Amino acid sequence: MDHHHLMRRSLPLLLLLPTLLHGQVPVANQHRIDSLNARLSTCGSDTARMAVYLGIADAYGSYKLDSSIAVLERGIALAERTNDPHWLARFDSYITEPLYARGELWRSMRHGYEAERLLLASGDSSQLADLYNSMGNNLKRQGAWAQAMHYYRINQWLAPRFGHLDILAYSHMNLGACFLALGQPDSALRYCEQAIELMDSIHLNYQGTVFENMAMVHDQRGDRKKEMYFAQKAVAVGSAERGESRELPDLLVVLGKAHAHAGNADSAIFFARKGYSLACRIPVILAQRSAAALLAECFEQQGRIDSAFRYQKILSAVKDSIDASAHLIDAQTLTARVEATSDSLTNAAHIREMELLGEREMQKERTRRNILLAAGLVAVVFGSISYRQRRRTQKALKRSDELLLNILPEEVAEELKAKGHADAKHFDRATILFTDFKGFTEASEKLTPQELVEELNTCFRAFDNLITAGKAKPMIVVMP
Repeated sequence: MDHHHLMRRSLPLLLLLPTLLHGQVPVANQHRIDSLNARLSTCGSDTARMAVYLGIADAYGSYKLDSSIAVLERGIALAERTNDPHWLARFDSYITEPLYARGELWRSMRHGYEAERLLLASGDSSQLADLYNSMGNNLKRQGAWAQAMHYYRINQWLAPRFGHLDILAYSHMNLGACFLALGQPDSALRYCEQAIELMDSIHLNYQGTVFENMAMVHDQRGDRKKEMYFAQKAVAVGSAERGESRELPDLLVVLGKAHAHAGNADSAIFFARKGYSLACRIPVILAQRSAAALLAECFEQQGRIDSAFRYQKILSAVKDSIDASAHLIDAQTLTARVEATSDSLTNAAHIREMELLGEREMQKERTRRNILLAAGLVAVVFGSISYRQRRRTQKALKRSDELLLNILPEEVAEELKAKGHADAKHFDRATILFTDFKGFTEASEKLTPQELVEELNTCFRAFDNLITAGKAKPMIVVMP
């Protein structure tokens, strides 16, 4: 695909963005879901019913995660009831992606390891590439970069072996994201460019994610122009090709960040709010976290403390929800537990034990975060008060300096400010002028106070101008 042609399409697509965000499941997908639901009542076998469940979940896809997960859970229950390891592996593998997107990282990894065990036991390696992509994405979201890259690198040779060039392209893209998170933008750029080239050659749906990664690469490089270019392209392509899918909230947040970096706070807030609203509706809890963080930061920079605090509270709640799952997962420990566990009751006990441990740790973390949040709010309030006080003090000092310079020579005024007094000085030559305003008493009785002050001010300004023109320094002025 011609990238320049793609960018020319970006502006009208971005203008249509508010319309796109009102949709839900695309019409074609909804027709497919309705048709498959109608077939459920006529299925003659459990195998046919499980195939229909998988088709419905695929149609919901990234558009309605809750519905997709609910259908897949029904498929898992049926596969367990019929003791069908082939279909159980397929459902376990498929459910990992929507679960981690919804933020249920612990459940996602449980199903992922179970699917891996079943597939390896059956000798069916053809489905492992897709599973490893999902498991890598889960670990990547937790910041377990080394473990995530392990799965992506396996796919570098496993995917081509079975002709899964789309998954190979995604492994390039995801390795780029990992290198980006590790602060290696050059390596990230190389893998992202490989992903774009392969996607282009096989006419793969871009989903905008690879352009999102490119925007973040140029963010790290400090190239704001290219960051904005790829952020706009990511939203344009993601909206056009995938509509209101679970990828779109992240793309909107990246575009919001690009505007924030460019100093366009209002635009940043607009796109972050769109991303947050969509992430809540799908729902994608991980995108809710990044959107809330950006909104809190932008509002704080604008001095809108109430809005910043509101989104900071949302961010803390979302983090609690994610960490409650993420804290439970240590990839190596979990692998050992799954491989060592053959009895389902023992496995359930292990899971419950880790859940209770995670709940206790999360309660401690929640208490600590609430204390830090309150302390941060107090710091912001006192910082705001201190800032206002400094401004008032600076204005008072400026006014004091102006008054001193109005009645004293600059040299004397600076000495008074520095020492609190002015030392007497000797001058070899000086002229002393004694003067009086004739008829001042009578005139003051006839003039208003304002008129009297204005008259005196006019006289003394003229006197100052005469002295200044002669390069003299007035030392004492005796008023009547």
